Amino acid sequence: MGITMNAAAAEPLALESRFQKNVRDAGGAAIADLLQRAANSEDEKLVETLAVAAYERCWEKLHCGSWKDVLPVWRQAFGLASVLRARCLLRCKQSPECLKMLDMCLMMAGPLAPSETHALIASVERQLAEDAQQDEPSEPRHFKRPRLEAEGLLHLGGEVKEPMLTFPVRRLEMPTLEEFRHNVMLQNEPVVITGAMEFWPALGRAAGQERAWKDVKYLRRVAGLRTVPVEIGSSYLGDDWGQELMTLNEFLDQHIIPPLAKDTESHLTSPRRLGYLAQHRLFDQIPALGRDIMTPDYCTVLRDEDVEDEEDITINSWFGPGGTVSPLHFDPKDNVLCQVVGAKYLRLYAPEESEKLYPIEGLLSNTSLVQVEDPDDEQFPEFRDAKYVECVLREGEMLYIPPTYWHYVRSLSTSFSIWTRSDGLRVIKKMVGLALSQAELLKVGPIASHHSLRLLPVSKKKKKQKFVIGDEYGVVSSYQMKKGEPQNVYKSVTLAGPVACVTMGTSKGTEDKAFIATGQHVHGLSKKGKEFFKFQSNLAEPMRKIHAYDSQLWTTTDFTFNQYDNGADKHSYVSPDRINDAIVVPINHEQDFYGVLGCQDRYIRVVKDSKSVSKKAMAAPVTALCRVPPATGKGSALSGPAHILYGTAAGSLGLISYNGDKLKNKWKTSSQSSLSSSISHNGSGSSGDSALPQSTATINSITCFDINRDDHPEILVGRDDGRVEVYSFNPNSGDVVKLFEHVNSDSIRCVQGGIVATPGFEELVATTFSGRVLSFTTEPLDQPDDDDTYGRSRGTVQRETRIVKLRKEVAALEDKIARMSLQRGSKDKEYLPVAEDLVVNSKFLLNAALGAYDVSLEIPVNIQMIVLHSAVPLDLLENESNLAIVSKSPVDPANGTHFLATYRCLEPTHRLEFQVRTIEGQFGHVEATVVANTQPRSAQTIKFYVKPLSLHHRVNELTEAEEAELQKPCNTLQLSGDFSLVQIHDWVSMCLPEVPGRLQTEDVTLRYRNTFLGSSLVCRYSKGEASFSTPSVSVIAILKEIITKEATARKATLNISLDIKKESVPVMLGYLRPLLDAKHALASQVKLIDGLKELQLHEEDYTAWMAPEYQHILENSEKILAEFKLSPKALNYLAGILTDLYVDLCKFRGTSAKQNLPRLYQLIEHYHFDTLVEFYMREEREC
Repeated sequence: MGITMNAAAAEPLALESRFQKNVRDAGGAAIADLLQRAANSEDEKLVETLAVAAYERCWEKLHCGSWKDVLPVWRQAFGLASVLRARCLLRCKQSPECLKMLDMCLMMAGPLAPSETHALIASVERQLAEDAQQDEPSEPRHFKRPRLEAEGLLHLGGEVKEPMLTFPVRRLEMPTLEEFRHNVMLQNEPVVITGAMEFWPALGRAAGQERAWKDVKYLRRVAGLRTVPVEIGSSYLGDDWGQELMTLNEFLDQHIIPPLAKDTESHLTSPRRLGYLAQHRLFDQIPALGRDIMTPDYCTVLRDEDVEDEEDITINSWFGPGGTVSPLHFDPKDNVLCQVVGAKYLRLYAPEESEKLYPIEGLLSNTSLVQVEDPDDEQFPEFRDAKYVECVLREGEMLYIPPTYWHYVRSLSTSFSIWTRSDGLRVIKKMVGLALSQAELLKVGPIASHHSLRLLPVSKKKKKQKFVIGDEYGVVSSYQMKKGEPQNVYKSVTLAGPVACVTMGTSKGTEDKAFIATGQHVHGLSKKGKEFFKFQSNLAEPMRKIHAYDSQLWTTTDFTFNQYDNGADKHSYVSPDRINDAIVVPINHEQDFYGVLGCQDRYIRVVKDSKSVSKKAMAAPVTALCRVPPATGKGSALSGPAHILYGTAAGSLGLISYNGDKLKNKWKTSSQSSLSSSISHNGSGSSGDSALPQSTATINSITCFDINRDDHPEILVGRDDGRVEVYSFNPNSGDVVKLFEHVNSDSIRCVQGGIVATPGFEELVATTFSGRVLSFTTEPLDQPDDDDTYGRSRGTVQRETRIVKLRKEVAALEDKIARMSLQRGSKDKEYLPVAEDLVVNSKFLLNAALGAYDVSLEIPVNIQMIVLHSAVPLDLLENESNLAIVSKSPVDPANGTHFLATYRCLEPTHRLEFQVRTIEGQFGHVEATVVANTQPRSAQTIKFYVKPLSLHHRVNELTEAEEAELQKPCNTLQLSGDFSLVQIHDWVSMCLPEVPGRLQTEDVTLRYRNTFLGSSLVCRYSKGEASFSTPSVSVIAILKEIITKEATARKATLNISLDIKKESVPVMLGYLRPLLDAKHALASQVKLIDGLKELQLHEEDYTAWMAPEYQHILENSEKILAEFKLSPKALNYLAGILTDLYVDLCKFRGTSAKQNLPRLYQLIEHYHFDTLVEFYMREEREC
């Protein structure tokens, strides 16, 4: 018997550093070492020895106490040890033992099992199937006794003798979800539902008989060799109850298939023990069976529509012979029991009858002592008075059982049932979750552009789409997919620079023609790749986005939006700040075009010809725009306003409309919470919901496409943190629901929707920074491939085909390298290999919610390390998701080093993210040197500039609360002199971030808010005059220092007037108070933890008398201690702000702060807010 190792079995098993740390923290250093050595060793015998040792130690950890108390890390470790052992067994050609080991892995580790477990199982099952075919004799076997199932005569279920029902359960024919919620669920009434399972393949009705569970041959073929836990005994309360592990074939033979009644010696049969498979997540273990059933829609209904959190639906199986009993008990969750094979008798009691049902005291308090169908009247006298309802549940019927409803179950025949448990999920909206399968289509060069990918129209013949893609190397390629493989349609010559934009023509006859922007050039390529158009702009700035319609061309650079007609300038608009994205939309008729610009200064602008005709302020810089396709149908083409979706740098989504007159907000999401609680439209809240938290990462790309064929386009989103998301939305009501989310290791640059790989299956296609083209398709890639003789899934076939092709390509490259090495060896020694320049995607962006800077660095290859050097002090924030090791070096302010740290990546990654907090008043460069893990080594240095008021962010429109803040006492700095508007604008730009690059008015007003403290700053300036208002004396001091220094350097006359209000000091301290209170409250909580834990240990009923706030401290003690560990750093940062405030106050008073600083430090250490305010105000009075 030959064993073919698949890719999952051949690759080394990677152990994450976080997992190793968790094992060691839990006291399993020896286990971690055993697993690590086994994973890294190439000696098969040593691997087996180490894996067995780790397996046995993990087994002890799993069985040293109650299962609910077992740490998840031990289950994960057991899964890894099991996979290591299974690999050894597979190499030794012990397929059955290997399969059993992998089943143990799935049963004990559950969802924590290694991801390759199912791939290994598929490989073993294929091999066993091949061996079975080889061992099949040419002549039929002759059995001593005929086997009914071999003749296809044995089916499960059989005739059922139903009991007479006195109080039958109400029966409903497939109610709607709303009817079910209002008339059944909210009434807490059990109901039998009929007609809702007709299309289940397992039932063998409308879906055909091929996968019917009545057929024993089918069960043996799909799962016969799989090991399952079998419970022995008629009831788990009986003295004969126990558990055994056996294969499904053994279970069928021993407990399900009846012994043959007709025997040559006797018609009698010996009695057998009852055995059944219960409360087991069989479908997680054997997904092939899980594909034969469907999750009932009634499991997706919420009792409370305002509930935000939800638990997963638990699906368990029950499979056993007739006569098996489940004692009277209740479950805390909603139950839907689905009967697939056979019939069951159920008796149900309402929770109000509990006192008459005699629950067991102690651990099994949800189970009754009474034998329902034969009660002991003397021992349980009140039981017969308990009211009940009853039913016989037949094949294809469902029974809804409300939470805490008592139920007794008896199998009337061989029975296969599905129990689904949930907490009552949401009506209708939770049903629209989208299942997409991921596949990598191909890889090109690095991609930085957000407009790098476009799809051609659907081919009438092949019913799918080709796509065009451009990369940073200036290469434009077109591909089509054939049997999961990319086929190159054309590949252009390398253009003059990186491809900035790929777009398709929008006029009739040009929809299949690609227009490519690179530098100052636009190239037009036909669908065959032939260049038919070339254009060069007269602007110095490179183009970022283009749009083509007939003879007209719109181009977008960093600051200009131009329109050309037949190559001649027609209109031009200069934006006050950088244009991040632009689209061209017709409004009133087909050729009445308007430009919509998403700008860095937090505005969406509408441009007609050369003028801005409307604008709308946004909460963050607008980074992506997309027009919602107009509704199809007669008279609906372009008569109404254009609806435009936008995404921001803060991660929020929104919809606006433009009717040719003004922009109007339809709805928007917050970037700081889940969609379910953060959607607003027209100023009011919305009922849209999402089970997943809303990401705060920048939205790089956004488009609309009907991916689930519901005749309404969905929103496809690509984010800078690697997330791909799909949302459904209603443009009128504002309801937004997240349907799908997937997180990639690379940032997403562009997303598109179409039909690329397989006709009839819509998909989302995305490009990443490293050049990967990903597909998220509605095609179920885990389903068997009809053309594959081995029964592999479509995804597996595509992957393995691609692996074979890649191996051939690698072999060809290795041959080429060998030849080139020989050629190089014959040349002079002075010629050495030189590394290419790295393409780096970097971000240094102020996170307003965190009050710190998000820093991300990404390259197309793996990162070895990043060295962070700063000329200004930085506070490095903790980031649990960052697995790199951080080493901080001593600072050397004398030589300009105020911060120096090195990130060393433990695992292969292209991208690293972290957060730093700056100190206002300190300004200078931060340098990040990225070292690539390549041969030869290459590195690239990126510079970021920290401005003096670096924690202030721009605010365009103020809320009522923010307007009220401006009415508080403020300090004012007024400047006058012979400076120009451009000069004062430059000086302000040196101090503050997000200052517009271009001026458009004579009088400028800019509003800012400190992201860490919340204080405001208003800047107003024009030629020769400027004023700055803020409650912060420190901000006034910083502005005065920087502007005075610059004016002196340029020899500009400057008159300075200061108005420092003493009332502003308590205002500023009020901004600091919540932060100071929280840190000192944390210290107080830490002092109580030990004493509270002592009480918890000695007082069993402590929850009855302990105050809620003390219980809260106990429940969150670990979190409190972890936060307290970081508290000194945070307190030092706050102390620095208080010290700067006091020093700046003293400067403006003309006094020395030095003698009073020790007193200030003492007040901060022994914090009391009123005393702190009194200290500042006393100094004010003394001055």
